[in-house]
Amino acid sequence: MKNSKKKIFIRIIMDVTILCSMSLIRDNYIQHVTETLMNNRTDIVTLTALIKRLDYHFRMVYYLALLAVVLLIIFETSIGRKKNG
Repeated sequence: MKNSKKKIFIRIIMDVTILCSMSLIRDNYIQHVTETLMNNRTDIVTLTALIKRLDYHFRMVYYLALLAVVLLIIFETSIGRKKNG
């Protein structure tokens, strides 16, 4: 019973961490884009570059989250094998 509660707790922490990091990246870049637009009148190329960079960071966070989930599954199955075998 203790082990299942520990797994649920780890998953909740992981999900919260992923959501917080995604929102921080998004907020930071939205602020950066608005400051750039307010300070100097940027052309559409600069704005497109900023949006592409934001998209890249979202993909990086998504891949890191996917990697964390895969590692968690591998870790759980290895613990299960040790207990059974």
